[in-house]
Amino acid sequence: MENVLSNITKALNSMQSMRPMRYDPDEDWSASVAPRNSSESSFSSVRWENIRPFPAGVAANQMWEEWNRYIENFEMAATLSNANDPVRRSQLLFLSMGTELQGIVRAAKLRPSLTDANCYRKFVANIGNYFQSMTDASAEHEAFSNMKQLKSENAVAFHARLVAKVRLCGYSPTDHDRFVRSQLLKGLRNKDLVRAARTYGHDTNYIVQAATRDEAYEAETTPTDNKEPLAVNRVHRTSPAYDSMRKRSRTDNGGPQPKRTRTNQHAERRFTQDRGRRSRCRRCNGRTHSSLPCPALSRNCNFCGEQGHYAITCRRAHVRQVQVKSNVSPTRDDDGQMDQTEV
Repeated sequence: MENVLSNITKALNSMQSMRPMRYDPDEDWSASVAPRNSSESSFSSVRWENIRPFPAGVAANQMWEEWNRYIENFEMAATLSNANDPVRRSQLLFLSMGTELQGIVRAAKLRPSLTDANCYRKFVANIGNYFQSMTDASAEHEAFSNMKQLKSENAVAFHARLVAKVRLCGYSPTDHDRFVRSQLLKGLRNKDLVRAARTYGHDTNYIVQAATRDEAYEAETTPTDNKEPLAVNRVHRTSPAYDSMRKRSRTDNGGPQPKRTRTNQHAERRFTQDRGRRSRCRRCNGRTHSSLPCPALSRNCNFCGEQGHYAITCRRAHVRQVQVKSNVSPTRDDDGQMDQTEV
């Protein structure tokens, strides 16, 4: 009986030792795991300013596109830090991805076991496949079909946006170039170049190069706003009359009027009167006759009787008027009223 019990106990112990234990890969990330290659255990200090965290607040259908850009920059920074060991690189990736992405990775259980020789590749593939599954290929195809070159965007930047967007549409990798070329011709602003590319069958690289050269030519031949003030200042220095013409045009167009002082008003009024006197004939008091003879040359004055002028311009008449005015002075009568008395 004792032998039977001992045999049963041994059998149970052997079965329990053969039962597979549940293994959690996340336990490796909290434990200290030695690098697989001891020669690579010491790598240069990481420059964290070169490794930016994954952006927060990215829409679910855009995470795959953002992840592709992020992992490309991370791998360059990790290579510069000589983090070539898969364990160290996986840990460095998890630390640098930011709090939001770390929570997503933990919740979806995307971290592989660090004891695996390909742990880093599996880690990157798990995250990429997870974000790709949340991407709506139909919506991305619709957005790709409506992409156009922006007004302030050059052809190179527009082509780069198309290349990044075509990866999200679910197309075959062999068809990416064909779709990019088709949408590039559809969205370019230079329609003359588009017509030539469709006529002669230019490839994508040739189209981008031609569009870039055309943009450079347009930038050289189109005058900019910064060059106009230089030309105006140069004319202002060489031509003294330019300033007065500019002030006159500004006043005529309703611009700010120059400030007028009492001295300026007196000078302007005097100039106007002198100009009026100079523009009249001293014999007939009419407008200047230019090359024609004055009609008063053959007429006699009604005041003094002399020939050669009219009475309106007679100097004796003016002298007589002055004398008469000087001989008349105001006086008061007994009633306090003003009266004119000739002295």
